[in-house]
Amino acid sequence: MLINPSVVPTGRANRAFLARAVRYLTGEAGLRQFLDIGTGMPASSNIHEVAQSVAPQARVVYVDHDPIVLCHARALLISAPEGRTDFIEADLRQPLAILSEAARTLDFGRPAMAIDAKAPGQMWAGVALKPAPKPALKP
Repeated sequence: MLINPSVVPTGRANRAFLARAVRYLTGEAGLRQFLDIGTGMPASSNIHEVAQSVAPQARVVYVDHDPIVLCHARALLISAPEGRTDFIEADLRQPLAILSEAARTLDFGRPAMAIDAKAPGQMWAGVALKPAPKPALKP
């Protein structure tokens, strides 16, 4: 932190933005399914906690390639009884494999949001998920 003192406030701002975005997408846009690619270690305001606080039936699939992250995630990221949370050990460079495994939990015939906070728009640009019932972004 001595080298980059803004790292902590930047991380907190990132988490706060993610929570606001998921809250909006769940409450205002009507999304009930999320695919979190590159989950990282569990922290406060995880996607399923935020989404299920608005819509308890929300479903979230967490994806990471680090087995330690997934071990912690399985222990700490517990779904609301009405919803569902799943975990996939996979590399983000294999989007079709991820989607295949995520389909065990998510219904890709319904709207879903792929969240890739670490490499936005890179690997997932060619993967189309069904759009939300209402536009998620306003002009």
